[in-house]
Amino acid sequence: MTQPNPINVAGEPGGLLASLARHLPQMSGAELHLLLHSTRIAPEEIPDLVAFLDGHDDALTVARSAVPAGYLPLAHLLSVHSGVDVAQPMCSACGQATFFLPHIAADGRWCARCVSRLTRCWRCGTPGGRQTITPDGPICSPCRRGDRSPPPARAKKPKKAEARRRRCTYLPCALCGKVSRVAALWPLGAVGGCCRAKVISAKTPCATCGTVLPLIGSGADGARICGPCAGSPLTFACRTCGATGDNHNARSCRRCALTDRATKLLMRPDGTISARWAALHAKLAASDTPSATIHWIQATKGSRLLRQLVLDDIPVTHEHLDTLAPSRTSNSVRDLLVRCAVLPERDAEYIDRIDPWLRNLMAETPPHHLHVLGPFARWYLLPKARRAAHRRGVGQSAPTTIPSTVLAASRFLHWLDSQHLALADLSQSHVDEWLDSGRGHYRYLYPFITWTRTHGLIPTGIRAPFPHYPQRLTMLDDDERLHQLRRCLDDDDLPLALRVAGALTLLYGLPVTTIVRLRHDQVTTTTTGTSLKLADHRLALPPRLATLLERLAAEPPAPHDGLGLRKQTSPLLFPGATGSRPIAANTLSHRLAGHGLAGLAARNSARLALAARLPASVLAHLTGIDMETATKWNHRAAHDWTSYLEARLPHEPGT
Repeated sequence: MTQPNPINVAGEPGGLLASLARHLPQMSGAELHLLLHSTRIAPEEIPDLVAFLDGHDDALTVARSAVPAGYLPLAHLLSVHSGVDVAQPMCSACGQATFFLPHIAADGRWCARCVSRLTRCWRCGTPGGRQTITPDGPICSPCRRGDRSPPPARAKKPKKAEARRRRCTYLPCALCGKVSRVAALWPLGAVGGCCRAKVISAKTPCATCGTVLPLIGSGADGARICGPCAGSPLTFACRTCGATGDNHNARSCRRCALTDRATKLLMRPDGTISARWAALHAKLAASDTPSATIHWIQATKGSRLLRQLVLDDIPVTHEHLDTLAPSRTSNSVRDLLVRCAVLPERDAEYIDRIDPWLRNLMAETPPHHLHVLGPFARWYLLPKARRAAHRRGVGQSAPTTIPSTVLAASRFLHWLDSQHLALADLSQSHVDEWLDSGRGHYRYLYPFITWTRTHGLIPTGIRAPFPHYPQRLTMLDDDERLHQLRRCLDDDDLPLALRVAGALTLLYGLPVTTIVRLRHDQVTTTTTGTSLKLADHRLALPPRLATLLERLAAEPPAPHDGLGLRKQTSPLLFPGATGSRPIAANTLSHRLAGHGLAGLAARNSARLALAARLPASVLAHLTGIDMETATKWNHRAAHDWTSYLEARLPHEPGT
């Protein structure tokens, strides 16, 4: 730990303390003593500093270039750590206001940039460039290379960490006692960076006046008090709006800091914000959690991509974003722009995202594969997925397998090249060999083999055989199913959405892909009870499940997402991150499993229980499965419904 230099207090302290007291009447003698205790001023710099302060009544309020060396660390400490408004010195060459002015010139002090830009070589007169200091003056690199004399010996520079320790003062923190770098000088003492941010951001009322301000002092009874009650002018009021009690830092509140950062993020080089970004700026500035949004703006790839879009200054469209490399970052920025009405919503967003990925894949595909792989992906897989999405509604299930299917086809074509085979020479043994070697799954190769056979690219007898798995189903026993159902109906610790999804699966065997697409208008409550519309019929719900479903339908959207932006009202019972699309089925399945609720096993057990009590036609109508699947469930339940059908047939009189 670096000990404070005693000359800062004892060498010329009387004159320096008296000079500072005249300029800073709002600070007590103890605070000024602590200030000098923490300021790294060399002993030989104190006389010049005292003379400067005594000779200028406006020494701390007017920006100057000709200031003594000791003024720079003193003014910096007062401005940053003590909250005193101090005018920053300025470079006499460029006019930049900064506390770092290392070079002394005839007209004042220069910043480091102007030193490297304006200093001339004493031999050739060339300004700027990399220069070496010699007894005759600075010399540029070309002149130095022409000089055969050995370079002057230089003292070894200290390591960065050691140099940083020499410049800083380390004292025990007045709050936690940890020895750390002094970050603030408050009435209660020197405070380290470990506690400064916590005190500034805390919303605790003062023990004396009850005002919500950062508690930087200590009362006679040891209670924490605010700056005015401790005799300090520090209120940490926002310098923009004057608000207190919600500080982001010592100079601004969270709301003003967020507005400033959102403005800088969306500002063009001319200092204005384009009309196309106005809605996004208003949305970001109105975030419910300013700290989360500030973090997103400062430290995420999404904000950097958004900044690049602003600097490009071209109309932002879905087509323009599709030209970017596909990534989670570009997808998140697209969702943000859709939520803020900068971009319109696309009907099949999950399918449209495949086009950029497919374009990149095709760019790396050999030319002789493109005439097969391109039509297979763009004329067969994508139109099929769009038809499925149009038939089932918006969702992620339709395009999920497209990338794996295209990659399997591409790997299969590369394997044929390695075997010196063309598609026309393909035989069943080649397909079996590729599948048996574990290079791909039959599920993803099957569409490609079927498509090429249909279009006459391979012999007609070739198939992608389905492996023969033993007929087994994952089931729950009756006790476990009943236990999980009771948890869904009675356990208030479970999230409401998971309780409803789990109960629908355990009672009616509904698949997760159907549950995530449920909408508010499918829930109807009348005097006779609550029903849920599935396909073209209504499913009467038991009272306890009906109560949960009504609560879910009436529940407002989550107050904010990861960005801190309030979500829009969604027509979906299980909305995703944007609110306009449902949550992914895989995400809901993982959340159910994370809370100990079986998904597939619960669905199978519920369907088997229903198949034991209902005929295939009613089972298919209730659960949304096709008739053939419902018949198989009836056979598995081993029930004969002949008597039921006879009872439903019309009987003629006398029979």
